[in-house]
Amino acid sequence: PLHQVDDLARVRVALLPVGNTSTKRFGEYCELLRLIRSIDFTELDQAHLPSASSAAFALQRGRWDDGQLLFSYVDAGYHAAPWDTFQAHRRPLAVFGVCYCPEESDI
Repeated sequence: PLHQVDDLARVRVALLPVGNTSTKRFGEYCELLRLIRSIDFTELDQAHLPSASSAAFALQRGRWDDGQLLFSYVDAGYHAAPWDTFQAHRRPLAVFGVCYCPEESDI
């Protein structure tokens, strides 16, 4: 499949069911999460972000006010492709556990 220009900038997130979440409810929640494709940096709690004086973020000075964190999602059934080892943008870099709290007795 052809990629859009910003696909390489997206953080891939693996979505996994937690506890006894039904397949149907998990699918519904995944669809809701897929609507969130970006978060503005201005919405993040900047107390936990690296300081602009950090050597690793020297080039990012002032960028926390105008950037976005972009997401794409893969389902629990995702299997790594051979190219995932060589192309880091293809690997999931985060995991979101999805559960329905009222049905869980121990979270």
